[in-house]
Amino acid sequence: MRYIKSDTKNILLENETAVAIGNFDGVHIAHQRLITDMIGFAGKSGLSSAVLTFRPHTAHLFDRFGSPHLIMSYEEKLEEIAKLGPDIIIEQRFDSEFASMSTEEFLSGYLGGLKAKAIFVGYDFSFSKDKTANQDDLREFGRRSGAYISIMQAQLYGGTKISSTKIRNLLLEGNVELANQLLGRRYYISGIVTRGKMLGKSIGAGTANINIRERLVPREGVYLTVTELDNKRLKSVSNVGKTSGERDLTVLETHILDFEAELYDRKIKVEFLKFLRPEMRFGSVDRLKEKIREDIQMARILFGELNEDN
Repeated sequence: MRYIKSDTKNILLENETAVAIGNFDGVHIAHQRLITDMIGFAGKSGLSSAVLTFRPHTAHLFDRFGSPHLIMSYEEKLEEIAKLGPDIIIEQRFDSEFASMSTEEFLSGYLGGLKAKAIFVGYDFSFSKDKTANQDDLREFGRRSGAYISIMQAQLYGGTKISSTKIRNLLLEGNVELANQLLGRRYYISGIVTRGKMLGKSIGAGTANINIRERLVPREGVYLTVTELDNKRLKSVSNVGKTSGERDLTVLETHILDFEAELYDRKIKVEFLKFLRPEMRFGSVDRLKEKIREDIQMARILFGELNEDN
């Protein structure tokens, strides 16, 4: 697979392509279907398969929401797209210059440089300066150029429209179970383990901590989780919450069951299975320690009921 990180409006590819275009935040099951449809079409048509995505998210430039609302990091997004198997991933810098392109500049110029002979987008796709171009413009371009145009309609899951916005709202509610269904995998946060205040360690329940920055913070509280470390999947219980004295810093604190090794500066991936309880304040350190022990015991019981084999 070829990865292209572009800061220019002029990319020139060698081979003709089928291109799937979108922000793809979350790479949920509708995104996956769009991309795999494109890859299938490319294979049958003798085209290279390409995914065009943007950094930062296009909405950031238009102030529709801030960067902490991203479901996943840009690096995680690229990893999930790569798993689907396209020949090329293009991560295009989305800035005011790129956004100011006219409809014709984007279609004939930019996509012309990609040699796009097939274009796959979602039902809500818009483009060009002030986002004034729509699906009709895309279809007209297809008629003029001979490019195949595929516009996927809204996808439903159990009557619920699948969208990144819906998944963000579910995560803010703590409904990770439905969010996981719409994502087509477990919601996760990955990162480098940092040093915490070591309260958990003082009672034999040490945690691996990840600072949550520049992405959505799920509902604060305690979750049943599975932690991936060096390709091993380990049962765990995690807390999402603010650190004392640093109200602007949110941390994911994960206790891995029956595990004692130091993890500082190592990368872990924490998958969310179930919301257990909201964030709580305690009148004493002793009560906090007692509650941590209760959370760990509850996690053991739930893993037994789930028959989680990792």
